[in-house]
Order: sequence, then C-alpha cells, then structure tokens
Amino acid sequence: MRLVLRFLNYPPDDPATGEHSIAVNKVLDQAELLVDFGQQMNDEYVEKTIQIMADFGFGPYAWLKDSSDQADYAGLKIANRKTGITEFRISKKLETDFAKWIDHFERKALDNPGFDWESFHQEGIHPSMRLKQEFQF
Repeated sequence: MRLVLRFLNYPPDDPATGEHSIAVNKVLDQAELLVDFGQQMNDEYVEKTIQIMADFGFGPYAWLKDSSDQADYAGLKIANRKTGITEFRISKKLETDFAKWIDHFERKALDNPGFDWESFHQEGIHPSMRLKQEFQF
C-alpha cells in the first residue's frame, strides 16, 4: 500500500521521513467500509424476472416481479407500445421491434379465430432473447 501511495505521489504524513502510516490506515479503513457496503448491497439484492407477453389496451408487453414471487399475477407492468420499457434502458431498435410485435397482436388477434398464434409466439421470442442479451439485472 505504501508503494502505491508513493507511486501516486500521495503526500506523506511526515515529509521529513516520507512515512505514509496515517494515509495507509485511512485507505485501509475506507476499503473496509467499501467491503461492508458491497456486502450490504448483496444482502438487499432481489433477483427479478421480466415476463414478456402480449395483452390488449395500449400495447402492454412486459411485466416485472421478484423471481421468488410465485403468485399467478404477471407483476408490475413496465412496458407498452408507446413508452417502451420504462424501468430499464434498452436499444431503440429493440423497443421498435417490441412495438411492432405488440401492434401486430392488437391489430390482428382480437376476434380472429384464424390468428396464427404459433407464428406470433415465434416472432416474440426473438426480441425477448435480445432483451435478455441487452439487459442483465
């Protein structure tokens, strides 16, 4: 630690001796605080799940909830055709692709017994996989 402080031209505690004891102790104390803070952040971290699915009404398509939540509800709605995903940053291209996908659903699926669900689900898998690549919790 002393070598690093000297290399960085950190002023010594005592210019006559070039000693860095106080500075070294201060840096070590700060490092301990950072470790404690990091541990606290890990303890508070809750894994999240984003569920992608089409729904009617302003084009909602993504919901967020804790991974441990086993309830049947979808979670907190975090995306729609107009706003994109509001909780996280993703590329404009991906937001556009989700918007096209949900727009196709809202225009073609309602009251359409011939709607091609298989094709629709396949189309939705591609932007969902890209979302997983672009964003990591």
